[in-house]
Amino acid sequence: MDWNECYQRGETAWDTGAPAPAMKQYLARHAVRGRALVPGCGRGHEVALAVEHGLDATGLDIAPTGGGGAREISASGGALRDGEFI
Repeated sequence: MDWNECYQRGETAWDTGAPAPAMKQYLARHAVRGRALVPGCGRGHEVALAVEHGLDATGLDIAPTGGGGAREISASGGALRDGEFI
């Protein structure tokens, strides 16, 4: 599968526009600290959530279009001020 083409065509059924519910539940119940790596971060929803909970989060994705969306979130000065995308 060409992930970048999927993003370009808007065929991203896996992207609900929000972090994974299981991650939201976990972070709501547990205090966390340190660093987090989010492989396959796509548009960065889980990275943003990790940063909101105080983690030094790094997201990476092989699809430039997906990661490009994450960089836009970061550059906007929103929740990803401390996040990093590669």
